[in-house]
Amino acid sequence: LDMQTRLLRVVQEKKIERLGSKNSVDLNVRIIAATNENISKKVESGAFRLDLFHRLAVIPIEMPPLQEHKEDILPLMNHFIEKYSEQYKKDVTGIDADAFKKLEDYNYPGNVRELGNIIEKAVIFCETTVVMKDDIHIPESNAGNLLNMSNNTSLPEFEKQMIVNALRKHGGLLIKVAQTLGITYKTLQYRLKKYKIDKNLYKI
Repeated sequence: LDMQTRLLRVVQEKKIERLGSKNSVDLNVRIIAATNENISKKVESGAFRLDLFHRLAVIPIEMPPLQEHKEDILPLMNHFIEKYSEQYKKDVTGIDADAFKKLEDYNYPGNVRELGNIIEKAVIFCETTVVMKDDIHIPESNAGNLLNMSNNTSLPEFEKQMIVNALRKHGGLLIKVAQTLGITYKTLQYRLKKYKIDKNLYKI
């Protein structure tokens, strides 16, 4: 709340004072504020200043969830394919029609971030230049959060660790592991062999 008071002064007066200085500096800025919180409830509870809310909400724009504007899936998907193909140095340039239908039929409780996560995994698991239906790993629950990949992690290490984490989670039960990762049982067996992972080490 103390920071909100300071920010309100900046928004109202369009001036700031640098730390340690008594001279005001004029601002010429445009402010765009975004949140996934219910600000009206925050105001009612006293967690957000009413006067700051009115200063920021000059032109409010309501952004509907992704499931209500599925026409945006295609351009967003193309953006994410290009982004993660470059990041992981993969030659993925498109998507199969059945794979895209699978994306269209999903409701995205995690909105655009979840779509990005799904496409990221699709690019990682894709073995051709086109994302196929089996490459679309729509998680059962929080499968997308099994592991956060750091910049220093190689693609094979990341893929192997995802499989190991899922094995630990399900006690080595391969059917559950495959469902969690969103891949077929046959694909899972291939990757276990590829990365020399002993499923028996994770049985409960």
